[in-house]
Amino acid sequence: MKQKAYHDVWNDGMEEYLRMLYTRFLLMKELLTEDGCLWVHLDWHSVHYVKVILDEIFGEKNFVNEIIWNYKSGGVSKNHFARKHDTILFYSKTRKYYFKAQKEMSYNRNYKPYRFKGVSEYKDELGWYTMVNMKDVWQINMV
Repeated sequence: MKQKAYHDVWNDGMEEYLRMLYTRFLLMKELLTEDGCLWVHLDWHSVHYVKVILDEIFGEKNFVNEIIWNYKSGGVSKNHFARKHDTILFYSKTRKYYFKAQKEMSYNRNYKPYRFKGVSEYKDELGWYTMVNMKDVWQINMV
């Protein structure tokens, strides 16, 4: 007997899926602490619909970021650009939310040291870099 890990078929299509999400997002907002946040991972099928729902529930002012998760996996098409990213929508319950920025390496131009006052610089086999807050486009290979 074969069992599916999850059920991802909606009899009434996108409308049923969005109704299900709407109910859950209302509950999630209620359960979040005042400094809590919600991160929602979506693909191109629904991200534009879900953003409107989250704006309504959490408020446009509590939209924090849209993260683009770029990857190389998947096929290509002759009829459209290759769909090689997902979207993560980041909302807070209030304007006083908890956030700890992740850092990433940012290589200096020409991989040479800047020597700016107060800027910590590091060197590896590629050259000189600084540590900066992550950008909103993440290059993460297949999971």
